[in-house]
Amino acid sequence: MNLDLDKTGGLPRTNFRARSKLIEIMNRHDLIDIWRERNLQSKSFTWHLNIDDSIHCRLDFFIISNHMKNLVANTLITSLFGSDHSSVSVTLQIGTIRGKGMWKLNTSLLGDPVYIDLIKRTIADTLNSDKGENVCLLWEACKVNIRSVSISYSKSLAITRRRDEQNLLDQISKLEQQNANFPSVFCHNKLTEARAALEALYDYKLKGTVVHSRARWSEEGEKNTKYFLNLEKRNRSMNSINELILSSGISISAHSDIMGEVKRFYSELYTKQNGISSIDFCSNYSVPHNKLSPEQQLVCEGELTLDELSRSLLAMSDNKSPGSDGLPCEFYKKFWNEIGILVLNSFNKAIQNGHISDEQGRACIQ
Repeated sequence: MNLDLDKTGGLPRTNFRARSKLIEIMNRHDLIDIWRERNLQSKSFTWHLNIDDSIHCRLDFFIISNHMKNLVANTLITSLFGSDHSSVSVTLQIGTIRGKGMWKLNTSLLGDPVYIDLIKRTIADTLNSDKGENVCLLWEACKVNIRSVSISYSKSLAITRRRDEQNLLDQISKLEQQNANFPSVFCHNKLTEARAALEALYDYKLKGTVVHSRARWSEEGEKNTKYFLNLEKRNRSMNSINELILSSGISISAHSDIMGEVKRFYSELYTKQNGISSIDFCSNYSVPHNKLSPEQQLVCEGELTLDELSRSLLAMSDNKSPGSDGLPCEFYKKFWNEIGILVLNSFNKAIQNGHISDEQGRACIQ
């Protein structure tokens, strides 16, 4: 890999084609030589010429994904008695306990008539059962019920799709065997139909992978599932914090230490500094030259209107991460006629109270 560090003695060259091909693969798939990563300038070899010990090379190494490097506790090169090769070992530290993660609505359900009817009935039932509820709590209760029925419906669909996929695979296997032994037009047509149905299921899976990968484009008929899976994998790894450098310069990689530091940082960042009035706070900044006109000030006063919320909603981009409730803006747009007044009343009640609800005050930090 590196003639200066990985070889001593012999001719100052290596298999150029093999080396170039390996480096190309590593760059393409974001792979690293973990031993070299941990020993940047060290010279240590895994093979030597037995005859006179005049040539040493590092021929053996572990190539791993870059996002896995912090799972490696250590990597060692150890001599083996009676062999011209040394052993290379990698010790992994696996066992990170992860939470359930954040739930997000599968927006493909918004095109399902059965799901749409289910959500409309859920909203109506919530309103009928909690008529005397605080308007802020009423909207929160409605979202809880929407989430519950959405998860149940999605699980039911997933079970059905897995069963249909297995049935199609079994059917195709039997038809292929039957067509091979007793070919017929009928059998051929049934086989074509089963393969088309299976391909439709896989196309649905691919669309989900494209959404998860957050690809901004995908060509019609694109079948490069591997590309989108790799993109999804890369995005997932980029969302993970495997190492953190503190303000003191100390590096931490233990999962519990990273979580503790993130919690401490954001707790301090969003903690209210008591004793500072709004007048004193504003006095720390220069007076802006641009001010609102009396007409503009009037628009900013008073309660929000449904029209204002509707225009703001329509201006929002689709396929963006939702808040902690898991409901993206596509959901709000789809059911705005049913939930618009609930959202409006909730916001205006918060303005009257001088504070928002606990759920409205939560955010997802990524």
